[in-house]
Amino acid sequence: MIWIYCLVILLIVTALAIIDLRTMRLPNYLTVPLMVLGLLVSSFTDFGFCSASESLFGLLLGYFLIWAVNCVYFLFTKKHGIGMGDAKLLAAYGAILGFSNVLPILFISSVIGLIGGIIWLKLHKLNHQAAFPFGPFICVAGLIAISDVVFKTFFIRTFFGL
Repeated sequence: MIWIYCLVILLIVTALAIIDLRTMRLPNYLTVPLMVLGLLVSSFTDFGFCSASESLFGLLLGYFLIWAVNCVYFLFTKKHGIGMGDAKLLAAYGAILGFSNVLPILFISSVIGLIGGIIWLKLHKLNHQAAFPFGPFICVAGLIAISDVVFKTFFIRTFFGL
């Protein structure tokens, strides 16, 4: 079952990354079900990556971290710096992996987003103030975190009994 769960997550976040690259939007019809999926699997199955309480706290932390950053940015610039679709995507990863993975995902996505953003701006001949989609970087960072958890939790335990 874990592999089906991972495949569903992979398909949804791949669709989200493609949509964000094309439209600079992360639609609720994909982010919200991903949040619900993470909460349900963590709450009612034995193959979730975290407990129900860790999942709920991860969802809240993921959303409110980006919301808070956006609020602070808005106070100084009177512009929104990041979309709430990105907050919902990070919240979904928080629901899937638990609160302990939210900050690493945000850090990894920020690092690869910085590099990818510079490349995006250069390729599209835009200035440094132009917007670029951040969702694909959150998608990649989240998949890295899931791969890490799956490897540590399931692969090593299954094959090495550790």
